[in-house]
Amino acid sequence: MENNELTREMLMLKKRIHHLKMSTSLSASVFGFLKTIHNHAVKQTFKDEEKTVMRLNDLFEKIHVSRPAVSKILKECEMKEYVFRIASESDKRYVYVGLTEYGEKILHQAECEINTSIQWMISQFDENEKEQMKNLIIKINQVLDEFMKGGAQCYD
Repeated sequence: MENNELTREMLMLKKRIHHLKMSTSLSASVFGFLKTIHNHAVKQTFKDEEKTVMRLNDLFEKIHVSRPAVSKILKECEMKEYVFRIASESDKRYVYVGLTEYGEKILHQAECEINTSIQWMISQFDENEKEQMKNLIIKINQVLDEFMKGGAQCYD
């Protein structure tokens, strides 16, 4: 297979995966937003009450999208009562965000839906194809690691 053909196929796969709706409860952007908060939140005390939160500025850095886009998702998530926002008592410049109980529930539901979708997709392959896919995914991850270290070159 020619490199250009493989490139086209990889880009098509990326596009299809990006547009794949694997959860009925959350969009991909809201899912990623909530998952990031869930994965990076730590316990902090506010007015003698312990909450699991992360700094809003840290969230901006982790998500790798523009601040206006994050702000829009944050407002949407606050309106749906998935997250809460709280200001630091000692320094009002610091704002923290955390998942509400409802946000945790919705996130868990979406994770279950996504896992079910992935399991169904995997079940469509025979054992040999699954083994080949596993080996290719391992190799792709190794190549991506190399790419992230600056290994990409421009090819004509």
